[in-house]
Amino acid sequence: VRPTVFTIGARYQDAFYGQLKYIHEHLEPKDPVYGIIRQDDDFGVTVEGGYDRAIKEFGVKDGIRLKYKRGTTNFSAEVIQLRQAGVNVLVNGGIIAGAANILSEARKLGMDMQVAAVWSEDMPLSVNLTAPAGYPYLVADYVALNDEATDAFEKLVAKYGTPEDVQAINRYSYLSYVGIKVLAKAMEGCGKELTRACTVEQLRKIKDFDTGGLTAPISFDNDKQLSGTALKIYQLDPATKKFKTLQDFTDFSPAE
Repeated sequence: VRPTVFTIGARYQDAFYGQLKYIHEHLEPKDPVYGIIRQDDDFGVTVEGGYDRAIKEFGVKDGIRLKYKRGTTNFSAEVIQLRQAGVNVLVNGGIIAGAANILSEARKLGMDMQVAAVWSEDMPLSVNLTAPAGYPYLVADYVALNDEATDAFEKLVAKYGTPEDVQAINRYSYLSYVGIKVLAKAMEGCGKELTRACTVEQLRKIKDFDTGGLTAPISFDNDKQLSGTALKIYQLDPATKKFKTLQDFTDFSPAE
């Protein structure tokens, strides 16, 4: 932990575990065979960490684990391997164009799957690329996407910004806004004696800070200076390109 770094957000491991837990408990695919395709790097390792935890905990069939080099655009060979392994529950570790290409190849092969995706796949750019494949994939995200909190934020942006600003809103807009609000709250506690040391001290006192529902309440009174780790589970409707909430903010962190 770095003394001046305070982090909002969840781990990829917990995001994918949470999605697979929801699939396992609520969507109940017939004769499930799990599979993963992920980047061959540190990011991919964290994605596989959530997959591995789910496989071990649920006792489901681990069909295949595939890696690809960052920058790969053609996934036809990998998707053929997924089909040959009988995968019908997929951890899609691709990002934006990569994620879209993987699902496009799967659709060409007529694969029927439940899909868990990276939270970058809830951004409009990603949805526009991926929705044509027709998969109602899941994402787990530590920010809200589609409720009163986001409606209120959009009105705020419309009041102080431009129509282009409103159109550009995405998960990172919510996260940046929350981060600045928390920082301002800590700085406010210093009064006229505003220093870096005082701000850090005040941040460490933040407890159950209400973000208006854009994230779970923020608390930095912990050794990791980490908060907002609770995740919502969403599912895309590829026809409307909208997400519906399947599960409200839930902490999927493993017990210490």
